[in-house]
Amino acid sequence: MSKHTVNLEAEVEITINDPDVIERVTGPDGDDWRHRYYDLYTKTEVLEHLAHNAFDVNDACKLDGWTDCEPGAATMRVASLQGE
Repeated sequence: MSKHTVNLEAEVEITINDPDVIERVTGPDGDDWRHRYYDLYTKTEVLEHLAHNAFDVNDACKLDGWTDCEPGAATMRVASLQGE
């Protein structure tokens, strides 16, 4: 057996078709949302969270905190990947 560590830099394309994807986290009900899901506060943190999940999931409606969103409300895909 051998173990390897690889640093990757990825470019993820995120398309927000429903502003509620971000507003539910950053808006007035964000505290309630955070108590149930993730400790996110800003639009940037939401986008980074979606980008991180793009390796396994391509639609935010498949993630905790967004399962009630319509499919396609936010989609993400790894656009490019580079090893360092």
